[in-house]
Formats: sequence, C-alpha cells, structure tokens
Amino acid sequence: MTIAILMVIAGVIVFIWTLFSPSRKKVEKVPYPKISVVEVSDIEAYIKESEMPVQGSAPVESPAGQVPQKKDDRKSVSNEVFRVASLRFYYDSLQKLIPPDKYPYEPQGHWHYPYGSDYFWMKQWIVDDSGINDHILSAWKRINLYDTETGITSPQDAASLLLSYFQVIQPFDESKRKDVLYLLLETTTLNVDSSREMVGAFSRLFPLFRTSTFAPLYNLSQFIARNPNDARNFVNMADSCLRHFPIQYREEALYAMMNGYYNYFSEAVKFQFKLMESFIPMIPSIDTTRLIKYLEIYYYLGNKNNVNQREAIARIDQNYEEESNLAREIFSRKKEQRRELRVKVIYGVGSAIGLILVITTILLLFSIQQYLKKIDTNLAPMSNKNTPEDKAQEAVVPPDE
Repeated sequence: MTIAILMVIAGVIVFIWTLFSPSRKKVEKVPYPKISVVEVSDIEAYIKESEMPVQGSAPVESPAGQVPQKKDDRKSVSNEVFRVASLRFYYDSLQKLIPPDKYPYEPQGHWHYPYGSDYFWMKQWIVDDSGINDHILSAWKRINLYDTETGITSPQDAASLLLSYFQVIQPFDESKRKDVLYLLLETTTLNVDSSREMVGAFSRLFPLFRTSTFAPLYNLSQFIARNPNDARNFVNMADSCLRHFPIQYREEALYAMMNGYYNYFSEAVKFQFKLMESFIPMIPSIDTTRLIKYLEIYYYLGNKNNVNQREAIARIDQNYEEESNLAREIFSRKKEQRRELRVKVIYGVGSAIGLILVITTILLLFSIQQYLKKIDTNLAPMSNKNTPEDKAQEAVVPPDE
C-alpha cells in the first residue's frame, strides 16, 4: 500500500516534469571572415588597365511590361474548390478586388478549324486564358497545397496565402491587380512558409520601382522560380540594397544583381550580400550614369579578391546548418522521449491507483467481515437465553417449603 502511494507521488512529479520543454542547445554561428574591400579607386584603375569581361545579358523584359498569360488546355477548375468554409471569405474578398465579370476565373477559349469549317471533326480547342483559379491551384500544387484528386490539402494554409495575396494587391488599381496576383503566384516555391515570406518581400519591393511596369519584378519572380533554394536570401538582399540606388537605376541594378549571381555567386548569395553591403556606402561617390557599370566591375573584382573568404563563408554556413539540424534533431528526440515517458507515467500512476483501490477494497471487506463477526459474538449470549429449553426451565417454579 505504501509503495503504491509512493509510486503515485513519484509519477505525478515525473508527469509534471515531462510537461516542460526540454533544453535546446544554442548553436553559435562563427563570425564571417573580413572580406577584402574593393574601393572606387580599384574599380577606376581596373577600367583604365583593361576591359571588363563580357557579362551575361540582362533579363528580357516582357512586352509592355505586362505578365504574359499562360496558355494551356488544362481542365476547367470550378469555383467550388474554393468553397471550403475557411476559404470562402478570403476567396470572395479576392473576387471583389478582381471582379469575375471582367477577369475570367475559369479557362476561356475558342474553337479553331485548321482545315476549314467543312472539316469540323478536326477542330481544336484553343485556350485564350487559363483563368485565375487555374493559376492559383497550379502554384499551390507546386508546394503540395493542392491535389487534383483530394482538393485543398490544408484549408488553413490556403486561407493564409489568400489573405497575403489580398493584402498586397489591394492598394493597386483594379486594372493591375491581376498582373500583381500572377507575379505573387510565380514566387510560390518550396513550401507555404517560404511562399508567404516571398509575398511579404514583394510587397516591400513594389514601391521601389516605377508602377508603370512590372517587368523587373516579373523577371525577379522568374529568377525565384528557377532558383528556389537561393530565393529567400536573394530577395532579402534586393529588398535591403535596391532602395539605396536612385529610382531610375533600380531596375538595371536588379538585373546586375541577377547577372552577378549567375556569373559569380550561384549558391553563394550571402557572400554577394556581404559585397553589396560594402558597395552601398560607395554609391554617393560614384557618378550615377556609371553606377551600374561600377557595380558589375565591383562584383568581378570582389569575387576575384575574396576566393578564400568566399570558401570560408560557405564552410561556416554549411557547419552552422549541420549543427542547427543536429540541435533540432536532438531537441525533437528529447521531446519525443518525454512524450513517451509521459504516457508510461500515466499508465504507471493508473496502475498504482488501481492497486491502491484493490488493496483498499480488500481491507474494507476484511474490516466489514471482522465487524460482522464481532456483532455475532456480542449477540450470541442473548440468543442462547431465548431457546425453548431456557423458557421451560424458567417455567418450573420450585415449591415453597
């Protein structure tokens, strides 16, 4: 009995302990090595001494600065997909910003008769506009948020993305909202959290450019689609650095940053970011008409002069990532161990309580039995006096002498 009570007390203490989160190892990142700074004088000296190597061409601007419409013959996507309770409000709000009577949400097309109307059985259906619904669901399919068989896999995540789209496109004129939405959908990569972060970053980038064209941001969205693993760091760099350039040169600066990535900094965006942080203080001392050329030369010299630093930064990032993953794995394992221990404690305490109840019941029954025996013992003399023999003896009265 005492052991069972002690088990219950110990189990309760252990159970309370398992409710607290285990300690997590804090991973300290080793500071980056100091990079070799390229000065304006170094750039000017390089220009005098030699011609800069030929760089990649700037991204091609889409016609009239508009986002091209995708054409395909995918099946019509019904609005019913978005009629899940948690999505309906945000989807209806989106339709208020982009009215369905002006901008099709389902595929639009026409019949084409390549051999004339007489050969109507050889007609082909040409999709003119695949529709907003299809663009949204195609983007969500890339991050496993939509499945053609089961529909929306996580209505809560889908609702949060719709809300983020709504918040970004709302300030724009109605005529531009569809293009803005398509730009945001192009940035949907990797997972829901990454996509939501990209939408937030683009909301900060839109004011940095002239609103007459979305060409630079369209090209940036294409860059993100092609380089999803480096997208987050590159967009953060663009958001942080482009605002320091004169507005009329920001588009060219963005293209120079993209070309710099492809020529020198593929999978090394953090190193490119470090170089940009050193270049920004030099901007006021550079003639604005030569700013982009100086930036391109700066990339070339910065990469050339910092080969060892770049490799060191890459190793630091790799080690930090490995240690962080290991710390997360150990933390998750500790949490799982505590969860399993909590379950065992519950079973153990339950068993101890059950044992206490059994023992208590046995003792109670034994006590009742002893009590009943005691009552029988006390009642026995009284019962003996009331037997027929006793009554007959009491009836015989001895004669008086």
